[in-house]
Amino acid sequence: MNNYTECHLCFINYDKNRKRRPRAFPCGHSSCTSCITSLLEQGTEGHLTCPTCRVQHASPKATHFSINHDLAGLIQQVRRLEEQQQQASEITGNQKAPNPVDAAIKELLDLFVSLHFKLSTMTAQIEQAKSNTSQAKHQSLKNQLGEMMADNNEAIRKKAEAEAKYQGLLDESHTIASHLAAVANQLENSVSGREKRAILNVAYSQIREMKRWMKRSEETVASDTTATFSNTVLMSTQGRIKHMAENFGDGEGGACDGGGAGGDVTSSQVAALLEKVQHSLEQLVTYSFMLTAEDLRTMNVDVRGLLEGRKVFGLYQELGVPRCAYLTLENGWLHLYHLRYHPPPYEAHTVQVARYLSPTFSSRLVFLDLAWQGKVQGRVYIHLKMHLPMARQFLMLCSGQLGPSYAGTSLLVMYSQRLWWDYVVGGDYDFNDGSGGAALLRYLDTNDSEPIVPGSVWGRYVSENRRAAQFAISVVSKDRNEDIFGNVDEGLDVLRAALVAMDKYTVNVKECGVVIKP
Repeated sequence: MNNYTECHLCFINYDKNRKRRPRAFPCGHSSCTSCITSLLEQGTEGHLTCPTCRVQHASPKATHFSINHDLAGLIQQVRRLEEQQQQASEITGNQKAPNPVDAAIKELLDLFVSLHFKLSTMTAQIEQAKSNTSQAKHQSLKNQLGEMMADNNEAIRKKAEAEAKYQGLLDESHTIASHLAAVANQLENSVSGREKRAILNVAYSQIREMKRWMKRSEETVASDTTATFSNTVLMSTQGRIKHMAENFGDGEGGACDGGGAGGDVTSSQVAALLEKVQHSLEQLVTYSFMLTAEDLRTMNVDVRGLLEGRKVFGLYQELGVPRCAYLTLENGWLHLYHLRYHPPPYEAHTVQVARYLSPTFSSRLVFLDLAWQGKVQGRVYIHLKMHLPMARQFLMLCSGQLGPSYAGTSLLVMYSQRLWWDYVVGGDYDFNDGSGGAALLRYLDTNDSEPIVPGSVWGRYVSENRRAAQFAISVVSKDRNEDIFGNVDEGLDVLRAALVAMDKYTVNVKECGVVIKP
């Protein structure tokens, strides 16, 4: 049987001497103070290895390990028993045979010491295993992530409410701008005094409505705290992620620190993931970077991927009001969709597009996406004769450059159409019933008439300013001439299908825009 009353290194009995007192390692084994000091001097600075189980422990000095008081107490009991036996032997002069009861008691005490040592060792191992099962770190991480999710969900809710509010104001401004443009055109072309007075009354009413809209808009913008709240949440989340990345897994041991060779996730991997999340949040706090005209012209692999993924927005600003539109790469062509009154999303890449809509640079190709039965059925490409004012106005209404656009308008069913079904009519961006569609430009009349062929595009009411934006597109040849300002390059089959569908369904211009060449 092992002698647990002595140190296993120097084989000297433990006693009350400061250098011979038993001290317990975290693994449960014990050694005397003197031997522990020697181990620390021989080992790596601040570390020693248990001589029994070879587990390493961190410690600056021997007194860092607590005295094994239970073992010391049992040893003292053994010492007293041995002294009592020694005294009894001296009194009897060693004439009597050893008492079997005393021998049994001594053996039992030795057994108690051995069992206590094993119990201490197993207790230390259980405590170590228990510390590895602590849920505190996981619960803390869960709580922090939950708080961040709640804050960001609240930011999303506030932004959605603000977006809906601003979109309502923008829709109103679109309508007011269209009405003001129509009234201005009517004032320029009115003849009689009665007609002028009637138009003036309408103009004053529109101006009052605009002033009311301006007041509501100013109050809405002044009281809006959405952007501040959003940036606060983003920066707070970024700070928390940074803190978690720096502090996660700093504790000793644990399965999370165990290398991960068998598929476990290590704390370093978690920290790396948190750093990636933090980097993503940093990108959210500011708008994404701007592309240039040269980027569009050279179009490397990265830019092409952004365009094909619909992650690029064209920016256009007029009179201090920013607008944006999708800029995509489709069939090898750059497509700029109609401009809208709202800024691009945070994750978008942007490029200035004013130069592509200027009179000297304007594209000659536009497109209309026709939809019925709830989905887009096809696209029509139209080549414009840009030397004609009607063509320039048509491009403006496809791009939304001045505000109004053909997006959302319906193709109209006219009586003469029902007789022949040989052309489509559209362009009433005011009322969608054929009574509106005010001119955006003056002096649209030309004397450049041509015979109508399949795909010819002409203005229906060029001389009527209040309806001068309306257009017609023929799908057959006709025995008459019109002031043709464009021709269909692609999509005549879509127009013919739309004519058939119009007998049962409403056909809309779902989207429109221009094709640009950098």
